[in-house]
Amino acid sequence: MADLPNRFAIVAVCDPKPERRVQAQERFACRAYAGFDSLVADDEVELLVDATPSHLHARNTILALRAGKHVLVEKPMATAHI
Repeated sequence: MADLPNRFAIVAVCDPKPERRVQAQERFACRAYAGFDSLVADDEVELLVDATPSHLHARNTILALRAGKHVLVEKPMATAHI
């Protein structure tokens, strides 16, 4: 997505590791969240790439879809009950 600036703008990222959040902020001049729920709550986020561990895919994807986001799940979606 970073290689397609005419099509995408990276407005926010989510990572539990502070050093990777800082790297993303510096590289993309974007917001960085420690938690997925905060990313989903960001109104500027239209498309989410879910690259979380497989056991979180169902929860995160469903939350994002319910928030009106478009979602790309990087790996096969795992099942979960929420």
